[in-house]
Amino acid sequence: MTSPSRPRTLSEGKRDILTCSKNDLITKVLDLQESLMATLNRVETARIEHARIAGENTLLLQYVNNLVNATGAPVEKAKK
Repeated sequence: MTSPSRPRTLSEGKRDILTCSKNDLITKVLDLQESLMATLNRVETARIEHARIAGENTLLLQYVNNLVNATGAPVEKAKK
């Protein structure tokens, strides 16, 4: 037999609220972790792209300096 429905106690109501809040917090934490991973992936992609472009810039600088030296024009040092 099932017992008749009884009113919920205050502690049961608090427990439901805490459980709901806990579940909401867990969901928010998981969303934030996912967002953080996406941001970290973008940062890593930017680092790789920066390294690639820096290498290309070094190569272009050497090329330009070689051209300038070949023509005998004065060379100005690049700022770092």
